[in-house]
Amino acid sequence: MAMMFASSTFAIKLMEPITSAITQYCILETPLTPVAMASLPIIVGGAIAFSGNPLTDASLTIGVGAAFISNIILAVRNLAIKEMGEDDKPVLTLNIRLSQMPFLVSSMMGLAILLLYLEKIGVLPAAAPYTISMCFLSGVFHVTYSFVSTGMVLTQLSVVSHAVANIMKRVLVVLLLYLGGSRRAGVENFLGLLICVAGLFLYAWDKRPRDNGSNAGGTTKTLHPNSSSFLGTNGKRVRFAMATLCLLLFTCGSAFYSGVPSAPRAIDLVKRSHDGIRSSLTRNTREVATPFVKETIPEWSFGPQSLKRPSWADLEPDLSGYLVNDSLQIADFLQRRLIEKPEESNFLSNKLQTTLEVIKETQRIHYNMFDDILRRYKYCMLIDTADFENKGDPAITAGEIYYLARMGLQIVWYCNTQQCSEKNVDRAAELAKKFSTDDMVILVHGGGNINHYPEHDKFRFWAMKKFVGYQIFVFPQSIRVEQPDSEHWVKCQQLYCCNRNLTIVLRDLGSLEMARRYFDGGSRLIMAPDMAFHIGPVKRFISPAFDIMWVRRSDSEAPYYKAIPTHPPHLRLHISDWLKFRTPMGGPSIERSFNAQLMGLFFVQRGRVVITDRVHGHILATLLDIPHVMLDNEHKKLSNYHKTWNKGLRNVRITDKPEEALQMALELLETYKEVLPPRLPFMQTGQNKKLNTKLIKQGQRSKNSCRKVLKTEAQTGKRTSRNNYDVVYPCLVGGASREEHDLDYFYEKTV
Repeated sequence: MAMMFASSTFAIKLMEPITSAITQYCILETPLTPVAMASLPIIVGGAIAFSGNPLTDASLTIGVGAAFISNIILAVRNLAIKEMGEDDKPVLTLNIRLSQMPFLVSSMMGLAILLLYLEKIGVLPAAAPYTISMCFLSGVFHVTYSFVSTGMVLTQLSVVSHAVANIMKRVLVVLLLYLGGSRRAGVENFLGLLICVAGLFLYAWDKRPRDNGSNAGGTTKTLHPNSSSFLGTNGKRVRFAMATLCLLLFTCGSAFYSGVPSAPRAIDLVKRSHDGIRSSLTRNTREVATPFVKETIPEWSFGPQSLKRPSWADLEPDLSGYLVNDSLQIADFLQRRLIEKPEESNFLSNKLQTTLEVIKETQRIHYNMFDDILRRYKYCMLIDTADFENKGDPAITAGEIYYLARMGLQIVWYCNTQQCSEKNVDRAAELAKKFSTDDMVILVHGGGNINHYPEHDKFRFWAMKKFVGYQIFVFPQSIRVEQPDSEHWVKCQQLYCCNRNLTIVLRDLGSLEMARRYFDGGSRLIMAPDMAFHIGPVKRFISPAFDIMWVRRSDSEAPYYKAIPTHPPHLRLHISDWLKFRTPMGGPSIERSFNAQLMGLFFVQRGRVVITDRVHGHILATLLDIPHVMLDNEHKKLSNYHKTWNKGLRNVRITDKPEEALQMALELLETYKEVLPPRLPFMQTGQNKKLNTKLIKQGQRSKNSCRKVLKTEAQTGKRTSRNNYDVVYPCLVGGASREEHDLDYFYEKTV
């Protein structure tokens, strides 16, 4: 079950009657009647259809081979136990006296305390007590089940009939899941149940005359009359050996084609580490400027497989490299359900040093954690998508759309920020009534706006009010509180705290701790990285125009720094915000979102290295594998995210001082000079003093003409500056200070 979907394992176990019949024939040469042979596929096929066609989740993995092996082992065991009972030999019994129970209980408690102590002092790894406890409990439950199954039921039924009875047990489990509401059933499922029942009637009708005749002595004789002992002849041994060999070949072949799953790979890594790999890798710890870009990246991000969910193996890191020292802990972490301890979901992220590994781990966290909540749904509504010029929010929207497409969730309605009026949300609530609460989930766009932007909180409040009974899932958010006594923050605490149908995903540890302090009253609070990482790794597609691209906020979240330190004259430094970097118009809102995030990727690439005080400046630079510096603000928005998820990245620096940011950018230019693309070979007009002086004088004379053109543009809304370039350009130069000599910058900034 650790190697494949539980539903696929369930489907293979449903084939137990057919496996038992074939095993019985191969070992004991006991044939089935034609009616029984015809009924078994009907029973199995109907049960699989009733349980939801779980074989659709199966793939050729080693788990499939292991599941089939367990069927074979179970059939052989049942045959052996059955024959022991027929020969009046002792069968499985439980002979535990009541007086022995206190000793057994105290022994188990003592063992548990010992395991916890050994873990605490470091003798056992962190997962050992849990693993041993689960194995022990599994053994206890399995012994109890085996006693009922083999000590009681098997004595009254044939091996094949016992397997058929097991099918009914499993059908009952699925039926209870349907009735309990955690699974959905359609007409096709219950048609499968009717087919299964028809097959059972057929099998029972065929067995009844012989069972009546053989039960005269109180036992059922189903073994072949010529079978004197288990595997009593060489021919039977040969057939059994051949069957085992075929099964082993099938297992090896499926493992070859599917790749080794994570758990066996971890064992292999431990073995290799004892051969000296660990010491050789840990000695080489110096920073190496190696880009991640490979030829497969465009296919992953924008190619034919871009809407296909990646496999778990594709998202797991290479544990044989610099991570080999932590391979055991990481292998254990990769098997966890992260939703159980979301505050520990960043265990691996902060160990990763390359951007590609961070991107893959971020996506793996989302699939691992969100699957437990969202995978059961078929339809969704998405509220408050972004298609405006703040390129970070459209990047989040694009990541959310990619994620939903790969999950197979169909969007039946969405609204962008401008369209999410209360009237439109009311219409969506009416549309939602056509869908079951088991089929549809209400999703809310992520970002960093809980409490800080009340208009976005309003959309979430409406969702909780108008979609009562539906699961509401808020994509990763940050929380910012400047006025703890404000009326809006009090309302947030009241509405976000106590809704059992509400899941809020927090984007950093600081926000998670704040949410648990103020919102912990029934709502589910978990932590995961930003959704923009589902855009995937992107290869540079333009040549940079500047050595350093300084992405400087110009909105309400801008850091409080004004002076830009002087940079070396031989380098080109460009300072601007992407709010004014206009996006080509698209058709539907979703298309505009994708266009805007693309312009964000375009904007960041204009520098060989980047300085940014925007979280999504950092994220888009990470997707592009561009070395960059994060310039934190007074609210610690960037450092909170960086410390939570990406502090291991080797090509990222962080500071809260502009002077240090520039110095770090210069160091990155030097460190990665061998792999960074050269900037465009511009003519250095700003450094030509004679020409610059002449243009400044022209600008002073043309100032009135320049203002007239810009005023006309403001009044008419038409951009004519490009047509009046000869008039406007000198004016712009004339307004330039001597420190900011980049003429292109002033043209862009003003026009």
